Amino acid sequence: MNIHPSGKALGATIEGIDLAQSVSDGEFKQILRALGEHGVLRFPKQRLATEDFARFGRLFGELEINVAGTFQEPGHPEVMILSNIVENGRPIGARDAG
Repeated sequence: MNIHPSGKALGATIEGIDLAQSVSDGEFKQILRALGEHGVLRFPKQRLATEDFARFGRLFGELEINVAGTFQEPGHPEVMILSNIVENGRPIGARDAG
């Protein structure tokens, strides 16, 4: 795993880790340390199933379920869909969540 600081006030890119696989305790400690140091982390070129994404998120603590109950991934209410795509006149995800 390689951590590359952005050189700006915030941010780092982490490469050389496949988040679709289980993350070891040592790897998670490095990720958590990098998050504390850089504030924002980017993990490019990941291919995650919803289950993998939620599993990785749970390493940081209990996941919240959005109280609005909309734009949730089917079968995974703790994963909210963010998108600016509109299909059949309706957005497929929350447009203004970040």
